[in-house]
Amino acid sequence: MDSEVPEVAQNAGDVIKTPNTVELVNFAPIEISSESDSDSESMSSSGSESKSQLKEYQEQELKAEFDKFSNYSNLTYRQVMRMSEIAYKLNDYDSIMEAAVQFKKIAIMPPEIWRKYLHVRLLVTHSPDEHVAFEEDCAEALNSYYDVDLANLICNYLLAQKNCSNITLWSSLLSKYSLENPDFIEKLQELLASAPDADKQADAFKAEMESRCINWNSDEAKCTELAELLDQYKKWLSPLIHDRREPVDWECFTPVHILQLEEINKMDYTDEIRDSLACAVFEITISHFPQVERVWLDYINYTNKSVKRPTGGYQISSALDLAKRAAMSTYSKLVNHKLIHLMETEGHTVQEVDNVLKGIFHRLAVNTKATVELHLDYLAFRVRQCDVSDSDQCTRVRERFDGAWNTLSDLYGEKADTSYEVLQLYAQVEYAKFKNPALGYKIWEYIMSFDESQQSGYLWMTWAQMESQFNGGVRCRDVLNLALKQPFLKDGNFVLEQYRRYERCHGDYKSITTCQKIKLPAEPDHGIHRHQQHAREQLRERKPYRTSQPPLRAQASVRATAAPRAKAAVPPRATKAAPRATAAPRATAAPPVSGLKYSTELEKTKVFVKNILPNATTETLNELFATCGTLKDVRIVQKKLTIGSRQYKTRKNIAYIEYEQAESAQKAVEQLNGHNLNGSVLSVAISDPPPKTSNIRTAKRRVATSLIPTIVTREMLAAKRRKVLSLDNEADAATKTEDVDMKDGDKATAIAPATNPDSCNTPLTSPEKPKSNEDFRKLLG
Repeated sequence: MDSEVPEVAQNAGDVIKTPNTVELVNFAPIEISSESDSDSESMSSSGSESKSQLKEYQEQELKAEFDKFSNYSNLTYRQVMRMSEIAYKLNDYDSIMEAAVQFKKIAIMPPEIWRKYLHVRLLVTHSPDEHVAFEEDCAEALNSYYDVDLANLICNYLLAQKNCSNITLWSSLLSKYSLENPDFIEKLQELLASAPDADKQADAFKAEMESRCINWNSDEAKCTELAELLDQYKKWLSPLIHDRREPVDWECFTPVHILQLEEINKMDYTDEIRDSLACAVFEITISHFPQVERVWLDYINYTNKSVKRPTGGYQISSALDLAKRAAMSTYSKLVNHKLIHLMETEGHTVQEVDNVLKGIFHRLAVNTKATVELHLDYLAFRVRQCDVSDSDQCTRVRERFDGAWNTLSDLYGEKADTSYEVLQLYAQVEYAKFKNPALGYKIWEYIMSFDESQQSGYLWMTWAQMESQFNGGVRCRDVLNLALKQPFLKDGNFVLEQYRRYERCHGDYKSITTCQKIKLPAEPDHGIHRHQQHAREQLRERKPYRTSQPPLRAQASVRATAAPRAKAAVPPRATKAAPRATAAPRATAAPPVSGLKYSTELEKTKVFVKNILPNATTETLNELFATCGTLKDVRIVQKKLTIGSRQYKTRKNIAYIEYEQAESAQKAVEQLNGHNLNGSVLSVAISDPPPKTSNIRTAKRRVATSLIPTIVTREMLAAKRRKVLSLDNEADAATKTEDVDMKDGDKATAIAPATNPDSCNTPLTSPEKPKSNEDFRKLLG
């Protein structure tokens, strides 16, 4: 072990200050010049003193910055990264340990920091207990992000220690990295062969590795094939990792791992090998893009799918462990919701859920919206777990609601939960779950004690609806009256309409009459409102826009509906127009819209579905939507994706579902809009295809540039055509006469038409154009 320390110290730093004030120095060869004189020595000594002073000043600044971060209650990811950077620059053991503790509270440490951390820990690891603690850190590091250098560090440590007893650590290492690094298996087998009790150790490792290490018994060719497959995927992924500073096109990125999984499923492997390859693909992708929620959710769903197989599947981590890692890696509402759902389905107690979410709440403190959403998910979980008949449990749930609201107020002040979602949920639980409308009414009074909430018509309507639905409408009239007495009320028209509907249903003639007399207060006369009012008045005064030349059909309709003029009653024009009226009427269908390929009308038997996860198949959608009626077609829309020199068909996460009847489509919209399918909330609506422009372009009409009137031009063209036709007829007659005269021998008459002055327009030097194949043969013969 002592021989390994200098090698590690080269990467960790020259000097590490340990808690026992013992400096572990990495001695490097120092060259001393033999020609040094006193002047050079004095200059070097003064230079070294200035450098030491500068270094000391820099260390003091770094230490002050580190202490400032240590006093923060809630640190961001960048701040803990900066703390770690300062700690390793200072080479102070206590600072490094403190930075690691702060990092683990809010996120998963990246592999590069884990490598530095393990190097430092290894320098102070000597006793057996210290080695046990170091191996626990190694196991935690393996559960972070995928990194081959980190795996090599841990493997080399185990080999240097000749450690054959920690089967769990070896199992974690090989289950995650043996596909890409099959040499780990060879090194372990060599270590087991040289162990004192080789047979006993080999049997113990064999039982564990056959279930965790998928290629433990594979031959060298198979291991090489699997390693090359993962190496190919890394090369495929490398263009997306070229520069972290540039924004990543997630539309292009997200299908990459799905496309690789599709290729793996096409290969002739067992389900266990496919699962192992899929887990490696997900781990490699997450190591480069840990904040992309879609990759985490796909990984969790894939693990759940493999567990349901008869063989139990193969997983590096369970779905719950993946959800915990995801919650510490990205700010995602869906991931947090998935985590609570998995803990609830696996039967975790409330205390266990509290312990897991404690660190996540601390991490999300810098993100207001994510913190509020996680509080709402957690409170909903506590309500589901509460036994209403147990008053103690109800009291603890109420304490949780109070604690959540107070925590948000302490963290963010007035910016916390501005829509009062936590208190609204609290009030609804009292109304609907605990059957205590009196306490629910008090909660609403507390909500309406804020100035902003008093101006929100939405909040007043929500309060009135809860009173009407869960308390028989006892105080609904009082709530609506209070709302309409406010000096200013947003969306007041909706509140007034609801009040009138309530009075018509539950009131009498007097109360209805009183309700009809209520008028909403005028809006505050602020500058912005005056500007809006002035804009509205301008819009009313502005004349409607009309085209300079409306369509002929529109002109005809205007003339038909306009008042008759004096000229329209002239008898001669009426008698001339009468015969036209008796003609067959033309089709009155509206002219087709120019440039449109599809109709803009709703397709009443077809629904449009959005937010479909890539793991959803046509069979899944068929099974889901068949509950609403007889299906005619289910189609998932695909698009072509070009990555490198290869083209793939990937999905656009939308689909079209066509039913036999329009009623079934409407039922699907009502029942399945907002349905949660594999962790994704579907959006279902009647298909409304957007207009698409046609690729056919109509040619522009050429504008006449001649100064000659159009009528004169037409007469000239007609005369020219008549003249050409008469010349053609005369040429045909002359040809026949020539043929007859040539047979009789009279050649003089053959040229008579050419000497005739009336036929001077006929060409003399060019022969008549042949009009058939026989004429061509005569000319060529």
